[in-house]
Amino acid sequence: MTTARQRYTDPDAIACQKDYVAELLAQLAPREEVFCYEFENEMVHPPMSWVNDLGAAIRRIDPRTPVLGNPGPHAWPEPWRWREARVDLFSYHPY
Repeated sequence: MTTARQRYTDPDAIACQKDYVAELLAQLAPREEVFCYEFENEMVHPPMSWVNDLGAAIRRIDPRTPVLGNPGPHAWPEPWRWREARVDLFSYHPY
């Protein structure tokens, strides 16, 4: 049985995510109306290693567009966990 959490740890899932990001960003990177790339709305405790790895993959394709971290409406200490994230912007709404 697989869990939603495995999308952050399973090597095959991560490889698929990177393939998807590469195809998507090939279309989005040249567009001036794209303000930033947001990971996933309301992520549930993603490992910062995953955040930083995917962020690096995004920046290799499009180094000009900011990357946004948005953990969603989760209670403390979720914002504190994101201090190790290598993102350009951070959005946090506690409710």
